[in-house]
Amino acid sequence: MQLKQWLETNADVPDIPVPGAMPNITFSQLYANKLIDAGIQDDERDLPKVGLTWEDLKEIGVAVGYRHRILKAIQKIAPRELKRDGTDDAKDRHDLIKRFVPIALSVGFAARLVDIDWIKKGTPITYDELEQLARLFTGVFVAVSGWEWYHRDLRWHPLDDAGRFFVDVAVVITTIVFLYSAKDPAHWFGFLILIFALYLFWDALTFRQYKQDFYPSTSDLGFYPLRGPISDALWTFYFIALAYGALWPFSKYDYQTFVDCLFVFLGALSLRLLASKPKKMPDDTWKKMSSGELIWAALWRVLVVLGLLALYVIVSALHFADYVSLLVIYAKSLL
Repeated sequence: MQLKQWLETNADVPDIPVPGAMPNITFSQLYANKLIDAGIQDDERDLPKVGLTWEDLKEIGVAVGYRHRILKAIQKIAPRELKRDGTDDAKDRHDLIKRFVPIALSVGFAARLVDIDWIKKGTPITYDELEQLARLFTGVFVAVSGWEWYHRDLRWHPLDDAGRFFVDVAVVITTIVFLYSAKDPAHWFGFLILIFALYLFWDALTFRQYKQDFYPSTSDLGFYPLRGPISDALWTFYFIALAYGALWPFSKYDYQTFVDCLFVFLGALSLRLLASKPKKMPDDTWKKMSSGELIWAALWRVLVVLGLLALYVIVSALHFADYVSLLVIYAKSLL
């Protein structure tokens, strides 16, 4: 619908001449022209995307009496928030997990930290302790990021069933052990992979309960919901591959722990960025996409995972960490 018509039918902007305007122009045509001149397309569907405010309408010259009408009409056509209200049980379960998570993070982090002699006894820090600290702080970033995604997912799929709740409890307990296990790389990687395996199990239970959201013909979420499980599967594979490289081919390399932690951090950061809040597609565009197009849309995530793994192999195999340490030593000698 053109803006002039939309203003008349939805925002109650009258199609009557503006007093004293030369040439003669109606209120609806005048404000439609102002919106178009401000860079908005002559289509009401473009209005929610712009995010117009009271001050914006004031700046382009919309009279006070019509600003509220226009903003209220825009709110009515804006896509609904991607949120689904859960039962009282679902809210109680979510509340318990929200209280449990910070306790788990603090217990796992503090327990490992106070067990380091540099902290406990004040002795000079050792190389092994530096490795532990690298794994510990990397683990905290991974854990915090994971719980941020979790809270976002619950807006769409509340904990109406007990199954996913028990998986959540398992993830929290595993997070405590994961952080505490920073002393041993094998245990640390093992619990990292277990956490992501639990994420996949959680996705499977979500699919079983909210199956209608995963089929184009029945979903009203307005985005491709399989992006979450696909991302979790890809990054589970990524961390398994990293664990293999860290514990076997590259385990004897100097400073390899810091390379491993760097790429675990980059993986978690990439997952965080790639799993940002999905935007509702206009006219349910994703429902009209073929299976091949949907696969192609997910392919760039595969390329990111494979690219990071290739870079990890290159950095590890060429001993880049050794070169960096030599540069640090050389720089210190010049000071």
